[in-house]
Amino acid sequence: MNQTQKNYAMRRLEDLAFRKKNEIEKKYTNPGDYLTTEKMYDLIKSGKAKLRPKKAVMGCEIKGYSYSHQSHRMEWTLRDIFKLERFETHPVRDTKKIEKAVTRLESEIQRLRDKIMLGDSQEALDLLEAFVKKEF
Repeated sequence: MNQTQKNYAMRRLEDLAFRKKNEIEKKYTNPGDYLTTEKMYDLIKSGKAKLRPKKAVMGCEIKGYSYSHQSHRMEWTLRDIFKLERFETHPVRDTKKIEKAVTRLESEIQRLRDKIMLGDSQEALDLLEAFVKKEF
């Protein structure tokens, strides 16, 4: 294998490793449940979402309020006016499983790097194809 072929194989391995790490992150992360506008309206109509206190809505205590220069008035979102936090869940990562899988992945990547640098072109191609199919 010449230097150009080795460089290509190493770049391909790094690209595959990046994709595998992203797959691991997705696999061990609960995406959470954010409210859509329709869900917010349903909660408000049903009476489950309660109003925030008047001083919080009318005062400057609101986070995320914006000033519209065209209309010269304050604009608020539904989240500013109604208490909607308890109806949402945030993403949760299982860091122990992610770290364990990434450690296995990195050891496999190092093994493949060594094989690419010390082996022939057909062996490197076979190893890359097997790496694509492997689960971590």
